[in-house]
Amino acid sequence: PSAAMLSSSSPQKPLFSTFFSQSSFARHTLAHKSSVVRVPPQTDLALCAPLGCGMQTGAGAVLHSLDVRPGSSLAVFGVGSVGMAAVVAAAKIRGAAVVVAVDLQPARLALARELGATHGVLGDAADMVAQIRAATPGGRGVDFAVDYTGVPAVVRTMLDALGSRGRASMVGAPGFGKTAAVDIMDMLTYGKEYVGCCEGDS
Repeated sequence: PSAAMLSSSSPQKPLFSTFFSQSSFARHTLAHKSSVVRVPPQTDLALCAPLGCGMQTGAGAVLHSLDVRPGSSLAVFGVGSVGMAAVVAAAKIRGAAVVVAVDLQPARLALARELGATHGVLGDAADMVAQIRAATPGGRGVDFAVDYTGVPAVVRTMLDALGSRGRASMVGAPGFGKTAAVDIMDMLTYGKEYVGCCEGDS
């Protein structure tokens, strides 16, 4: 560590990181005991690498932030590694009846189907929202939606794809100062929810 990095520390102040206190790219780090998980010495650390964000954040949003229920429907926007964890959590752990994967890459949609998604929708389709809603019983819209792309415009798309009393969350980070337009009357009339999520709330 550099002197500049350590200059703000003192016996009264603990050292910390400003990136979720995880020092993702550091070889060594100081971490609070609540953030440490002991693994057997023979464990291949390459197997642990995706757990911290990929699984924790992806699956955590489904299991904690949204609390997806068995038999419900979910749209997952962006099925890279983190979004793919959401697909698996919804389909295999929570038993969602409908899991719609949305992405710009057909290969990712195909993999999502292998891992439990019931439907795949291209993210640049003109009728994307209609396709998502059509995947649900009676075309009423999904019960849950979650975005892993970090594209602000997806917030409105998620909310439009929700059914009555639906719940949406954004996990992908667009950066500070970004905003999204929503239809306030649609939110109010249909009781839709938009909730924050930090690392899957896990």
